[in-house]
Amino acid sequence: MRNRQTATFEQATSRVARYPAKERGYWCAHHRLLLTIATLGCLLLLLIGLYGYFHARKQSRRQGEQSALLAQKPANLKKTVTAGSERYRQIDQQLKEAHFNGTALLVKNGQIVLHQGYGFANSAKEWDNGPQTVFHLASVGKELTAVLVAQEVAAKKLSYDDRLDRFYPNVPAANQITVRDLLTMTSGLKQALQPSSFESEQDNVQFSADHASLENQPGQGSGWTYQPVNYRLLAGILMQVSGKSYRQLVQDQLLKPYQLDFDDYEAFHQDNKAAKGYREDLQQPVDVSQVEYQRETGTGNYAATSGQLYRFYWLLLHGKIVKQEQTLLAQHLPAHYTAGFYKYGQKLTAHGIFSGYEPSVVLSENGNNAVILLANQYYRGHSFEPLATKLYDQMLAPAAKQSEKHKTDSQPS
Repeated sequence: MRNRQTATFEQATSRVARYPAKERGYWCAHHRLLLTIATLGCLLLLLIGLYGYFHARKQSRRQGEQSALLAQKPANLKKTVTAGSERYRQIDQQLKEAHFNGTALLVKNGQIVLHQGYGFANSAKEWDNGPQTVFHLASVGKELTAVLVAQEVAAKKLSYDDRLDRFYPNVPAANQITVRDLLTMTSGLKQALQPSSFESEQDNVQFSADHASLENQPGQGSGWTYQPVNYRLLAGILMQVSGKSYRQLVQDQLLKPYQLDFDDYEAFHQDNKAAKGYREDLQQPVDVSQVEYQRETGTGNYAATSGQLYRFYWLLLHGKIVKQEQTLLAQHLPAHYTAGFYKYGQKLTAHGIFSGYEPSVVLSENGNNAVILLANQYYRGHSFEPLATKLYDQMLAPAAKQSEKHKTDSQPS
């Protein structure tokens, strides 16, 4: 009997050796539980992988939606962006309650959080203001002149320390006034008489040089006064060192290379997206003569949309147009004005008024936070400049503080 069992075992062993597939089948039959567990584990890993894939796609889609609001992308600056949270709904309501007539652009941490129009660009035709409406920039345009100066300094054609008598020796105290004094409006110069006609931009500047008077000691911030003649003289200096007209300089050194869409005074008159300027009566636009536009050489004869203006600021404050922008923004304290801005710590503001137009700007020093209000209604006692500062502070306030501020504002006095 023992011999038969031994033989049977040897025969089975021989068959397994000859038929390894049968051996595997025999092994699987005795390890079904382990195979089941392994299979379930593989299925679980597959499910986890699929979840991760679709979750990543969802996150990517969300990031794509957020990146569509990035203010550094020029295409996004043409879009209407409505208030998406309670904070910005409150800001939107304040603009409406203030009867703001124009376009508002708010940027926080590089993201567009509000960009929309209020009121009419043209009340007679009932055209609404919006992100693509073009507004006169008034004195905010002085920033273009300042940037052109910085470019000529970088090209070694000019120095911030150059004296005015190199270019306009007939101006009072010209041998004491520097380019920096003109940029900061600490030259002490004033111009009371304005031209009624002239032949060219150079003639316009020469008129200013011939009619400038000295009101304060040059170079002292304590003697600061806001006088446009400073920037008209800068425009004349730029034309002398470059051999080009001011308009051609802006076109060649700012608009073309950086793809900025600004209108000069002639293009603004022909632009079908241009807003009319109004005072108290929104049915009656302000009538502005051609010479009033023309004589603002270097001081504010350009127009743009809110988005294009922000684009200019972003390029400037990120070192794309001028490599050492902080050198350009140096001040003659206690005067805070410099290069077309008022600089207070890490905050920059700009403001202008021109025949029914009022641009008001508040920016962080890096340009990632901004409130731009381009209004096409202005009259004495009806300014949106304080509102721009208030909205900027509200936009950047911590959430808890913002909520408390809203409660305080809504309580009856």
